[in-house]
Amino acid sequence: MKKIISMLVIFFVSTLIGMADTLNEGLSFFKKGDYGSAIKLIKPLAEQGNAEAQLRLGICFVAKGDYDSAIKWLKPLAEQGNTEAQLWLGLCFFSKDDCDSAIKWLKPFAEQGNVEAQLRLGMCFVAKGDYDSAIKLLKPFAEQGNVEVQIELGRCFLGKCDYDNAIKLLKPLAEQGNADAQLLLGVCFVEKCDYDSAIKLLKPLAEQGNTAAQFALGKCFFEKGDYDSAIKWLKPFAEQGNTAAQDWLKQCLIHSKRK
Repeated sequence: MKKIISMLVIFFVSTLIGMADTLNEGLSFFKKGDYGSAIKLIKPLAEQGNAEAQLRLGICFVAKGDYDSAIKWLKPLAEQGNTEAQLWLGLCFFSKDDCDSAIKWLKPFAEQGNVEAQLRLGMCFVAKGDYDSAIKLLKPFAEQGNVEVQIELGRCFLGKCDYDNAIKLLKPLAEQGNADAQLLLGVCFVEKCDYDSAIKLLKPLAEQGNTAAQFALGKCFFEKGDYDSAIKWLKPFAEQGNTAAQDWLKQCLIHSKRK
């Protein structure tokens, strides 16, 4: 009996050593960025219930952009209190544009000072229209020169109808050729009724196929009384069922007939 138990212990220990060796080899590929090879080695261990393998497998899927597979492996660990899984899970939901779920998992890390969580949480608040919360989180990153964040901060000011601060932030980026900044700055000028400045920014973008710029440009021409130009840019939106474009188009046609 003792001999059988001894053999079982040896077998069990050998199995654990073999699993550890396989996991270490998988982690070696993981660290090198060879996620395909890492997944091939780690996945069988994850399926056997190895928590470390499950975590690394989930992160591999995040790196490969397979967020659904990542969530499958990370969520159970996150719900069990694994903090690393919780952070990665929040980042997954952010990448899937699931802001509510992202906020749930990222907020505790943001409150603890995790800069990656603060940045993504701020972006989520922008998407949800909670501009005050977004500004609070994003402003420090913008002040550090992060262009992506500066644009999102400009979007926040635009959303709050704080056009002067939006223009102050976006104008230097627009002058450097940033198309997102040019679009938002153009919209700011539309809202301030500075249609000439708006057209200067929006027309090149519209001609390149930017639909948001095309719509805003159509509105500019409508407000300036250039109904033929307005019709050109608004007609496609009206045909797609956009009610604002349809109303403006009707008024354009009425004014055109009067001429």
